[in-house]
Amino acid sequence: MIPEPWSTLIPLVLGAALAGIFSILGGTLQSGREHDRWIRQSRMEAYTEFLIALDAWDSASTTDRIRMLVERPHDVDKYKSVVSDAERRFGAAVSRVYLLGPDVVRQAAGRCHGLALDRAVAFEQLSEPNDLVNFDVDDADAQAQARGVLLALMNRAIGIGPRSQFGRRFRRVE
Repeated sequence: MIPEPWSTLIPLVLGAALAGIFSILGGTLQSGREHDRWIRQSRMEAYTEFLIALDAWDSASTTDRIRMLVERPHDVDKYKSVVSDAERRFGAAVSRVYLLGPDVVRQAAGRCHGLALDRAVAFEQLSEPNDLVNFDVDDADAQAQARGVLLALMNRAIGIGPRSQFGRRFRRVE
C-alpha cells in the first residue's frame, strides 16, 4: 500500500510528464506542418514568377523581334534592352525554381528553359521579315508541350493536381 501523500503525487507527476511529452510532440508536428505550408507557398510563388518571366522573355525574344523587324528596324537598341531585362528577370526566376525544387520540376523547368533559349537564338538569326517564311513551327509545339508537362509537375509539387479515380489527390512530389 502506497502512503497517502504519494498516492496523490504519483498521478500528478505522471500527468505532468505525459502533458509535456504530448506538448513536445504537438509542437514538432505543428512545426512540420508550418514548414510544409511555407515550402508550398514559396514554390507556388516561384513557379508563378517563373511562368510569367518565361512568357515575358519568350515574347521579348520572339514577338518583339518580329515587331522590330517589321515595324521599327531602327529600334535595335531598345529591343536589345527589353530582351536583356527579360533575360535578367527570367534568370532570377529560374534560380528560385532550382532552389525550391523538387528534382522533377527542376528538370522540366530546365527543358522549358533550353527550348526557349533555342527558340530565342533561332529568332536572333532573323534579319528581315522574309526570314519568317522558313521558320520552324515545331519549336513552338515542343515548347508548348514541355510547358504543359511543367505545369502538371508544378501542380503536383504544390498539391493542387488532379484527383485520382478514387477521389484522393495524387501524392505530392517531395
